[in-house]
Amino acid sequence: DPVRFGVGHGFFVGEGSLRGVTDVIKRLFTPRYNPKFARGEAAHAAQKARAVGARRVRGAGRGGMARGRKVDSQLARVVRLLHHAGLSVDQYLGDAPLPVTRESKDQIDELERLRKKAHPFVSHLLNALVHKLEDPLYPIDAQVAVGCYRRLRLGTGVDLVCRDERGGVWIVEIKTGYTENYRQFCGYMRAPFHERDDSPYHQHQIQLLLTTVLYRHTFPLSKVVGACVVRIDDYMTYRYNLEPYFVAKKDACLAVIETDLLHPPAAKKKKKPAAAAQKRARAPAAKKPRVKRRTE
Repeated sequence: DPVRFGVGHGFFVGEGSLRGVTDVIKRLFTPRYNPKFARGEAAHAAQKARAVGARRVRGAGRGGMARGRKVDSQLARVVRLLHHAGLSVDQYLGDAPLPVTRESKDQIDELERLRKKAHPFVSHLLNALVHKLEDPLYPIDAQVAVGCYRRLRLGTGVDLVCRDERGGVWIVEIKTGYTENYRQFCGYMRAPFHERDDSPYHQHQIQLLLTTVLYRHTFPLSKVVGACVVRIDDYMTYRYNLEPYFVAKKDACLAVIETDLLHPPAAKKKKKPAAAAQKRARAPAAKKPRVKRRTE
């Protein structure tokens, strides 16, 4: 059955719902990670808050998450519209008006609107993929739902599916921000990745590994030749290919996820209230004395 997005969030197939990849990674491999240790991001968030006159910082990373979701949705929209209209990335990035045909008028109008109002990261990412990063990658699809029900019960959305100059398929995950804490140490991850420190960089490597596994399961005839994370911040665009270390740990990683599916952790029992609290709960409420009104 095809994998599809749920309403709001989540993934589903005909057999049932799927667990999200990022939630499984946090619970099984990086449960001790605490974003508050990202001192660089916290300081940056505090500086931005002071600049706009805010009295307090509501949490480092929240603004980045909202920006990341916005960039993901707009980038997916642009890539799909370019594919339907038969246009290239260079045509979208250029200054000349986009060619209009009778069949593609609606798509061109939407692309022209996105040209003016989309987040600047969208154009920067497309330009970096095609021109600035090694081995140019050409986007062919975006936000592709993939998953596996019977063995893993996992699902996710691939940010970008690209082709290289030789026709091979690349899985690309887009990340925004992490200016100062991308490799911030926060202890070590759990087995089988216990040899690597718990940082956003290594968490994204696990996400990239599982996304590639799910894509190959969903599209077994697709010729996937590589996977990478493309990160953009206020200064530059970076590319991180999937490390051989994580590829070698694939079977052990999937075994941990299968074991968790077959033997889920027991739910935490609620603590019983103390004896004094129980006694107060059982005691009847004291009645208030009735006050008689004086009549003249």
